[in-house]
Amino acid sequence: MTHLMLLLLIIVHVLGATIWTGGHLILALRFLPDALKKKDIAIVEQFEERFETLGLIALAGQIISGL
Repeated sequence: MTHLMLLLLIIVHVLGATIWTGGHLILALRFLPDALKKKDIAIVEQFEERFETLGLIALAGQIISGL
């Protein structure tokens, strides 16, 4: 494996981990408390609808990079 290929795999993996973790932190710190306070699951569902595609792409990037 060349150094360039390894570098690209690491970049894909770290970027995917950042997006995946960041999305869950935003959910946990911003949307979940509001949903619990208002007892409204729709708040979480709306966030999930917006984040799902990006989150799954990020997760796939982590799996494909295999690190």
